[in-house]
Amino acid sequence: MEVFFFCNNHCADFSKTYTELCHEEVIRFCPYCGGKLHIQNLEEILHEDIKKQVENYFKEALTSLGLEGTIEAIEHLQNKQTKKLYQDELRYRGLIK
Repeated sequence: MEVFFFCNNHCADFSKTYTELCHEEVIRFCPYCGGKLHIQNLEEILHEDIKKQVENYFKEALTSLGLEGTIEAIEHLQNKQTKKLYQDELRYRGLIK
C-alpha cells in the first residue's frame, strides 16, 4: 500500500510503500520548508489495517470456538462498528445473509 505524504505548503509531496518505510529512516519534516509532514490517505490505511485485524481475529475465533461460538461471540459485541465489521466478514465468507 502506498502512503502519501504532504506538507502544508505542498513543496514536495511524495509517496512511499510500506516496505520502503520499514527499511528507511522516518522522515517527519519537509526537506524544503521544514514544515511537518502529514499523511494524505491515513483513513484508508487505518481501514485496511483494521480489516486485516478483523480477518485474523475471525480466523482465530473460528478455529478455537467453532462456527456457532464465533457467531455467538459476534452477537455479544457491544461496539456497533466493531460488530458490523465482523458481520461483514461473515457475509463475505457466505456464512450469513
